[in-house]
Amino acid sequence: MEKKDGPLIDTLAMACSGIVYAAEKKEISVTVDCPDNLRFFHDSKWTAEALFNLIFRGVKILLLMKMKDK
Repeated sequence: MEKKDGPLIDTLAMACSGIVYAAEKKEISVTVDCPDNLRFFHDSKWTAEALFNLIFRGVKILLLMKMKDK
């Protein structure tokens, strides 16, 4: 792990970059509300991967719920 101080918004952007387009194609909106100055000591690659997995699962669950409601 390569931990260093960095902005959370950049890590969130990495996590969301692979999800937003696919989610929007399914009419699911992904938004991020994070202060630009929020920083913490972390491994951005590992944290982005973990956040990606959480967001991806959330989008997947929303898609399944939308399909069930039809």
